Amino acid sequence: MKEGGEEYFNLFDYFLGDKRLGEVGNRISIGWRGERISYNRLREETDRWTARLLNEGIGEGDRVGILLVDSPEFVAAFLAAARIGAIAVLINTFLTAEETQFILDDSGARLLITEPPMAAKASSDLPAIIVDREKKDSITGMAALPAKIFTTGRTPAFLLYTSGSTGMPKGVLHLHRSIPVTVENYSRHVLKLTPEDRVYSSSRLFFAYGLGNSLSFPLAEGSSVILDSERPTPQGIARIFEEESPSVFFAVPAVYNALMDFQRAGNQLNLSSLRLCISAGEALPSKVFEDWQRELGIEILDGIGSTEMLHIFISNREGEAAAGSSGRVVEGYDAKLTNDAGEQIAEGETGGLWIRGESATARYWNLPDVTERTILDGWVKTGDIYRRDERGAFFTSVARMIVSR
Repeated sequence: MKEGGEEYFNLFDYFLGDKRLGEVGNRISIGWRGERISYNRLREETDRWTARLLNEGIGEGDRVGILLVDSPEFVAAFLAAARIGAIAVLINTFLTAEETQFILDDSGARLLITEPPMAAKASSDLPAIIVDREKKDSITGMAALPAKIFTTGRTPAFLLYTSGSTGMPKGVLHLHRSIPVTVENYSRHVLKLTPEDRVYSSSRLFFAYGLGNSLSFPLAEGSSVILDSERPTPQGIARIFEEESPSVFFAVPAVYNALMDFQRAGNQLNLSSLRLCISAGEALPSKVFEDWQRELGIEILDGIGSTEMLHIFISNREGEAAAGSSGRVVEGYDAKLTNDAGEQIAEGETGGLWIRGESATARYWNLPDVTERTILDGWVKTGDIYRRDERGAFFTSVARMIVSR
């Protein structure tokens, strides 16, 4: 189906459409609080959230704030918004009330989906759906579903807000096509997930990094994801390793360091089920890489990504990881290093990193000047300083925290 020369595409169908369910419906999509939720059941939950959004008057282009812990409701609400052409606004649950309200105001959200501990962060003037899990409130109120709404890969799908470390957060707009691009480029070339994989991320769904880890990649490959609603502590992560047996683990360097300290203190850390450990969010220190591999016997695949590019675009590969290196450019992306004059530099020289790829943000929300400065002829300025060696491996001496944690 085409409209204006564009093919129909929608993230809901990509993950949970009828044809897709014929392939993966009976598989487990989500493990959460001891429950095992099949893809068929996740579709039912998403159907209910779709009806609920429509009952609230939400339609194409409307922004819907999602302020929830990692949970099946988060995933279902996100996909329901995409299904009807609305724009999900993912909000960090650790932000202050002031920061939360800024995001809701800046995005022009017409509705907030949240839960009791966090509802007070938003103005009472904004209509809200309060998830009450004790009453199973999030899965009641089924109504007639709409005819298929025409969206394409270029239709806006969701807003992610940067960390706000240099002022108030900036809204980064992504399209329906953005997620499938990261699946094809990073997940299939680096992670190589199979339906047998069980994925666990200590970085949460409201981060670009966590959204890919806990939604995009496992659901696209028919794998299962382990969602955790609690703040990730070494004790909690160790419990998940022991009870849930994940095969792929995502974290930031500080978490890997904390887990090593936990084990050194005499605690049990069972990594026997893991085949891959991934790091991003900030540069992985060489010592953390080397100590983890020496003490625990698994290499960490470090990479760099950003909210603007949605996920990792430079990464180490299994069996090739090197201490101090972010790895090589992921297939499907282009990278260049430039000097202060904007000229490309030679191998071995240090310069500013620019990335090009189809998962790049469409624009910053309400910030045309920032968009113009950051995105030039399809190239996105990352703000990172790197050098590239003769093998194409990238190294940085600047351990700057980036926004896709």
